[in-house]
Amino acid sequence: MNDDISVWVWIAISFAVGLVGFALLRGVFRRLRDMVEKPAKDPGNEKLEPECTFVVTIEGDEVCHFRPDGTEESFLWSDLEKIHVLTTDDGPWAPDVFWVFHASGDTGAVIPQGATGEKELLDKMLAQPGFNSEKFTGAMSSTSNAVFEVWEKPEEESAG
Repeated sequence: MNDDISVWVWIAISFAVGLVGFALLRGVFRRLRDMVEKPAKDPGNEKLEPECTFVVTIEGDEVCHFRPDGTEESFLWSDLEKIHVLTTDDGPWAPDVFWVFHASGDTGAVIPQGATGEKELLDKMLAQPGFNSEKFTGAMSSTSNAVFEVWEKPEEESAG
């Protein structure tokens, strides 16, 4: 009779272990399925961190840049003298592309790529007459510490 009980105990233990194993495997397979079936991110909606915490606004001729630490930079677009693209070798774990705007009167701004509101700023920057798209393309493919001058106010505008 003891042999019958030990057989049933082993059957019960084996059954319990099998159920636990099944539950664990089921959880693993669910997680794998969720990973595979998860919809791909919309590249247009991805935000760079911490770059998106920098905010750019354009109202009329004034460009304002608000940094996460509370400091602000601003300049008038009509006072713009040069635009540089600054690249660093810090990426991808830290901001590594910056738009550098030099305006008259020691005004300007240094804005990281990915800042909130940068689309309007980039559209305006790229539309500048004389904008050097070749240098811009070179800057965007750079992974080293470099500065690329992509626009400078024409001489006749600077003098007059």
